[in-house]
Amino acid sequence: MKILKILFLCLAFFGCGSESNSTTAEISETVNTSSATQISKSPTVVAYFSATGNTKKVAEKIAAVLNAPLFEIIPLEPYTSEDLDYTNSQSRATREQKEDTIRPEIIGSPTPSFDTLYLGYPIWHGLAPKIIYTFLESLNLNNKVIIPFATSGSSGINGSLNDLKEIKKDWKWLDGTRLDTQATTEEIKEWINSKVNMAKISTPKGNLEMVIAESKSGLAFRELLKKGKLTITMKDYGGFEKIGTLPQSLPKTDESKTTKAGDVMLYNGNQIVIFYNSNSWSYSTLGYIKNGTKESILNLFDGNSTEVTFTLE
Repeated sequence: MKILKILFLCLAFFGCGSESNSTTAEISETVNTSSATQISKSPTVVAYFSATGNTKKVAEKIAAVLNAPLFEIIPLEPYTSEDLDYTNSQSRATREQKEDTIRPEIIGSPTPSFDTLYLGYPIWHGLAPKIIYTFLESLNLNNKVIIPFATSGSSGINGSLNDLKEIKKDWKWLDGTRLDTQATTEEIKEWINSKVNMAKISTPKGNLEMVIAESKSGLAFRELLKKGKLTITMKDYGGFEKIGTLPQSLPKTDESKTTKAGDVMLYNGNQIVIFYNSNSWSYSTLGYIKNGTKESILNLFDGNSTEVTFTLE
């Protein structure tokens, strides 16, 4: 029976049974539980654990604003209402929070090919649930940016965040925040914009918004744009990308990637590439175009050669 239970839970996770197919009515975009393949192609992922549904609501709103995939951290043994009875000193949640070495088992982990991880969890007894420790310890997040968010009745996030940072002090942790389940889309956007940097991509035919990744290459690209607007000639290549030469080389962390429309990559250290179709090669992530599609990107370009200007917003 235990084997059957594990099989059922795995099927629920890798299919779509464990996550709602839409967010609250306030969010118009559809947010689906993402497969490992979807996550591996996205520069930003929203991962969350939610035992009662409160953190899930916030995570869905964040994913909708970012147009990013969701990853639900699912316990192998689900939590019951009795497990969550914080007034009972012998309840599962209380015992787990008291023991530093407890690591509840989880079902699956995403391939950490993303650059930025939004990590959500409820506050239990002032700290993150131990299942979050299991999740983080299952990943290599070197050179990744981690942006925590939490839900709770009254507790702040600092105590839990300070404790989580002890797992890997050299990971790039950004300040987290406690978000209310009733937070509006505008409040979510304001918080996200305080964590990420936006650039405008302009051509004579119009503009697009680019989210600059919190990656080594992305941070260097942001510093380059701080010097002023950057105008370069971008040409079509291969029927899947627009490519241009930067005025200087940037740090690269080349990884094998399969791109999608909207991805903005660094190639060979000094080439900026905007993808409107898919390609598989070794790139460093600079960011991605919000709601970038083949049509929205190609509409900005004239034939084979176009002057493109990048500016910080």
